[in-house]
Amino acid sequence: MFWDYGGGLMSDWGVHLLDIALWAKDISSAPVKVLVYGANTFHEPRSRDAFDSMTVIYPEDDFVINWDMTAGVQRGPYDSPYGLAFIGDFATLVADRSKLVVYPDWDGQANKPRTEEYWYTGGKESHGDHVSNFIVSIKNRHKPACPPETARTAAVHVHIPNIAARTGESMLIWDDASNRFTNSEAANKLITPVYRDPWKLPEF
Repeated sequence: MFWDYGGGLMSDWGVHLLDIALWAKDISSAPVKVLVYGANTFHEPRSRDAFDSMTVIYPEDDFVINWDMTAGVQRGPYDSPYGLAFIGDFATLVADRSKLVVYPDWDGQANKPRTEEYWYTGGKESHGDHVSNFIVSIKNRHKPACPPETARTAAVHVHIPNIAARTGESMLIWDDASNRFTNSEAANKLITPVYRDPWKLPEF
């Protein structure tokens, strides 16, 4: 919860959940535009730099990803403590690490659901599967389930909102080719951390 050591819950949970959101459209690139609000809004006194509440919008051409975070509130939409909701034309698919549920939309003209309801609640902890897949990929030189490029995409999706909120920018425009923001020099100053002497970032 301190910027010198981490990125708060935006990066802690964000890389896992936004990674799943990116699968839906096979997104492998950084966001171009990000709209952000971040603040510490809880009434309880807490020792932290990072934000307990954040709302982030990633607008794309034919869809939008919304991120809402209220740290400490253990109940959210669809009676879940956390997770994702994929809202489509015929249904909403809700998923987390233990379940997958399809909630059909209602067809008023036909007077029936647009699709069938579906529940899967047999999810399990998958850390062992990730480790096994990584080791097998090294042995056989096959692409792992989550390659570094995928991890980088998820990481950029969470670092940009943190930088925006820290600088008070409500919107940032990112140029992935130059690895810089095009609309905020204050945000560009936070891309590379300032190290405490005698430490410095290695140059290659």
